Amino acid sequence: MLQTATDVQNITNGTILSFAQISLAAFVIVFATKHFIKSSKKIAHHFGLSGYTISFFLIAVGTSLPDLIVSIESGIKQTPLLAYGNVVGSNIALLTLVTALPVLLVGKVSTRAVTRSKDINILVLFTLLPLALMIDGVIGRFDSIVLVVAYVTYFFYVLKEQTELEKVLDFFTDVDLFKETVIFITALITLIYASDGIVTASLELATTLNIHVAILGVTITAIGTTLPELSYAIAAIRNGKPADVLGDVVGSVVANSTLILAGTAIITPIKVSLLDDNGLISNLVLVITLFLFVRFANSKENINTLEASVLMTVYVLFNIGAYLLIGKSLF
Repeated sequence: MLQTATDVQNITNGTILSFAQISLAAFVIVFATKHFIKSSKKIAHHFGLSGYTISFFLIAVGTSLPDLIVSIESGIKQTPLLAYGNVVGSNIALLTLVTALPVLLVGKVSTRAVTRSKDINILVLFTLLPLALMIDGVIGRFDSIVLVVAYVTYFFYVLKEQTELEKVLDFFTDVDLFKETVIFITALITLIYASDGIVTASLELATTLNIHVAILGVTITAIGTTLPELSYAIAAIRNGKPADVLGDVVGSVVANSTLILAGTAIITPIKVSLLDDNGLISNLVLVITLFLFVRFANSKENINTLEASVLMTVYVLFNIGAYLLIGKSLF
């Protein structure tokens, strides 16, 4: 069907409006993340949590809330593949873009905190857990219970692992708990609404440009819901806390692979087959990305600019490949 000048103008206006909304929401997310990080650290210090534990759990959960929103909304709207695509795309972005960009900014990021502990093993286990559960072609309600139990186990493991010395050192921090709690809640709500704005605008953009929902999940939506983690990573580097970046990456991947998927599956089962083209491409890229991340993290206990460049290249190629497959299914 030929498009009239009015149709072209409407598409152009819709595209510009969506991009403007995405840009505004991204700015708000960066601003809210800054205050969210400061308040969450002060609150956690007040209760005796170490800095690494904060980034590994508290901030990881907070910055994954946009993904949880997408997950629940997808379950309610009976579009579970959007949620699954978002989880896969977000995890790929975390292991490549979020990890690589801070390294490219500062030249090198230490991985000692995740390699000398069992955190790198936890990352591998929890990333592969959903793949194991979907061997029968579906992540159902029983599987969602398994994922939640796995995350609860992980939660207690993280709390147990922090040392008594870390607790004592971090305890001596004068904190206005009421003030910081208000800032924390306000920033968190702002993050949720801004991220939801990105998702909404992205959906409108996808409709306007006729982009397949599977492509939307692993690219536009995933990028939008990963902005909090990316903002936190850049802020952590600027504050001289590069180890916190990987703590957030590991924590966010674990949250995505368990709680976020469970949020959809408990409402609507996610049907994804690993044995045909429906799930092969995206999950294969995720496994390759995971392998590269673990390999680089274990080499000399740091990730350097060359390795970061490789991770960034993988992310760029994945997105290019996804858009080349518009109209076909990655899932």
